[in-house]
Amino acid sequence: MDYERNQSADSWHTDTLSLEAAYLATSNTRYTLTFGNGADSEPRLGLGAVFEMDGGWSLSTSYEAVQTANASIGNNFAMKAMFPF
Repeated sequence: MDYERNQSADSWHTDTLSLEAAYLATSNTRYTLTFGNGADSEPRLGLGAVFEMDGGWSLSTSYEAVQTANASIGNNFAMKAMFPF
């Protein structure tokens, strides 16, 4: 669980709350489920997976649904390949 409160100089602030659950299917595969709100206070729900490969590479994919201010749903999808150096 992560809670943040960002305060500005003019007494305006934003609160964010995020909950995440992870399942380690194998030593190289992790699945995640996240729920929370962003700085804009819009509800968010996300699913993700991380696959660690031989040689240090890892691949991740994620999907996030966001309810916008006009009650429509925005969809975000990401795929990443990472190699530490």
